[in-house]
Amino acid sequence: MRDFPQPFFGIALCPTDRYKHGMKQHPSTPFYTPDTLEQRFLPEGPLPIDPEDWDEEGHFMAWVSIQHGADSRQGAINLLNLDSRENRSYLLPGRPGFAVQAAQAGCFVVGMEKELCLVDIRSGTAEVTTSGLRVEDDPNTIINDGIPTAFGMVFGTKDCRFEEPVGHLYLFRSSDRKLVDLGAGQTCSNGKIVQGNTLFDIDTPRKKVQRYVLDVDAGTLSEPEDFIDLGAEDHFPDGMRVTPDGQGLVIAFYNPHEVQSGCARQYNLDSGEAEAEWTVEQSPRVTCPAFVETDDGIKLVLTTAIEGMEDALFARNPRAGSLFIADTDYTALDVRPPRVPFHADG
Repeated sequence: MRDFPQPFFGIALCPTDRYKHGMKQHPSTPFYTPDTLEQRFLPEGPLPIDPEDWDEEGHFMAWVSIQHGADSRQGAINLLNLDSRENRSYLLPGRPGFAVQAAQAGCFVVGMEKELCLVDIRSGTAEVTTSGLRVEDDPNTIINDGIPTAFGMVFGTKDCRFEEPVGHLYLFRSSDRKLVDLGAGQTCSNGKIVQGNTLFDIDTPRKKVQRYVLDVDAGTLSEPEDFIDLGAEDHFPDGMRVTPDGQGLVIAFYNPHEVQSGCARQYNLDSGEAEAEWTVEQSPRVTCPAFVETDDGIKLVLTTAIEGMEDALFARNPRAGSLFIADTDYTALDVRPPRVPFHADG
């Protein structure tokens, strides 16, 4: 939980291409609204499911509802059918910071509370197997955002009070099943991208995308270099994903203020320059982006949250907590999230 200081598929772009501060503008529309306010509290971590590695026909996307209310200590893995917009929710015994597709069919690796777990959903319920791979023993931190990589996973933790830089970055190396602590200093570890030996990372309160050199074999990070400075902006960078061509990154912005729209932006991975923006009307707390493949082309899905909204602000933002979808200029999904070899011991 944060405590900050104060038509559907095939939608057309605006009648003419619009640009704002050099950024091409794309609208988004609500695509799926969870049935309950609990599931709308904090949707995060959308992840396309590789159709070649899934038993069912169609296009699917996983996402997590991190916690089902301000005082809740439970969340869920969700599986959304992008063709029918049918969502299946699998309740978990804790708060999932992220879920990525495991090498085993029908299974996910989940960072839940302080431990990496294997979650099997094939029976229709979440069967959780613990691994014993646990993060720092700090009562104020839990696992947050994480991504799959060719060598395993990179993820972080957050201070649930959103106050102190007590969170860490971690590497799970699948070759030797080792969990490596890459170092402390995060307050709320969010969006990540790994390109070769480069890690791009967002610590939300700092409002910066920082760049590191990651040595997987040694399990070390270089000192951070500021890549994109967003300190002058009112909103906070949250989730982040690489573009389908691997040439850019898209950041979702979480706005805790009294506003009625949110956004996500695309930045060039070489220059750091802003290239495009997707607008999200009546839902300012945009949490994470994901590029997905559909019968109508490559779309951008954006999760949004109602976390922390007063009743009056929620009334003015009735779409908050929905998942949105938008057109993109991409024609192929060249970069797909890898599946992670992971064997929990129970």
